[in-house]
Amino acid sequence: MFVRSNILIRKFHCCSKAVKLRLFRSFCLCFYDIALCILIRKFHCCSKAVKLRLFRSFCLCFYDIALWTSFHKSHLAKFKSCYNTCVKYFFGYRKYDSMTNALLETGLPSFETVIHNAQCVFRVSLCSSQNLLVVNLLDVKSSVV
Repeated sequence: MFVRSNILIRKFHCCSKAVKLRLFRSFCLCFYDIALCILIRKFHCCSKAVKLRLFRSFCLCFYDIALWTSFHKSHLAKFKSCYNTCVKYFFGYRKYDSMTNALLETGLPSFETVIHNAQCVFRVSLCSSQNLLVVNLLDVKSSVV
């Protein structure tokens, strides 16, 4: 379900704003479904280490997040709120507990860190590519800018 929403977002990246918003909402709902419904229901009695492994495996797999450039900041803010809510509920924090404290105690990255790291890894892999087509596109783009 989570991967399906990611594929839809990639496939319809040049659609209207209303279609993009619906796709993004379905993406957030899939994230909620995985983190809150499936993982909490099945693994609520597990240790913190097991929960960390599960959360990293199932909820930090944002495919192509480095390419999410056509979304407004409000969309990313909604997804950030979704991410924070899932972290809090999955690890047993209350609604009004500090998110910074929750991230420090669990050792998980913040949403901004996840996006930043994905973009950095994408840029490094793009610049170190040996593919002639990619190299030529990078050369053309750098000469235009």
